[in-house]
Amino acid sequence: MLGLAFAGTTNNLRVPSAYSIDPINTMTYQYSQGGLKLERVFGSNRSIHFVINMFSGVGFTAQYDRNQWYDYNSNTQTNPLHDENWFYVLEPGAQLEMNLFRWMRLSPGVSYRQTYGSNGLGLSDTGLSDWTYNITLKFGGFGKRQREQNQDSSN
Repeated sequence: MLGLAFAGTTNNLRVPSAYSIDPINTMTYQYSQGGLKLERVFGSNRSIHFVINMFSGVGFTAQYDRNQWYDYNSNTQTNPLHDENWFYVLEPGAQLEMNLFRWMRLSPGVSYRQTYGSNGLGLSDTGLSDWTYNITLKFGGFGKRQREQNQDSSN
């Protein structure tokens, strides 16, 4: 598989006051990443099989005042993001994929996110690089070509 992948946080990740650009207000970290995703599936027609993947792209962190973020009537916000930080992200991973139906697969997995060049306040490469765990649902027409080849060879 060759595709695009995007991820981000929706959590309220509080910025410690030692790293906050505005210690008076409660600041929150924002994290996003986007880029190219490569994936190789082994034994796709087996009910349980192995998948390896690789994400390569850019990451972004910033600080923002979460309370102001939801104040849609305020015209005072010119730029709610502060301490914007761009960096490179490389994330290899593996999944154990299960064929639930011909059109749906469940893939729990693990990956390691490594960042390069992060220099946000309180967000070094060491702090952003870590193990991640995921569960993926895939929908589509999996193995259709393989099933057709198997039917042709049996005729």
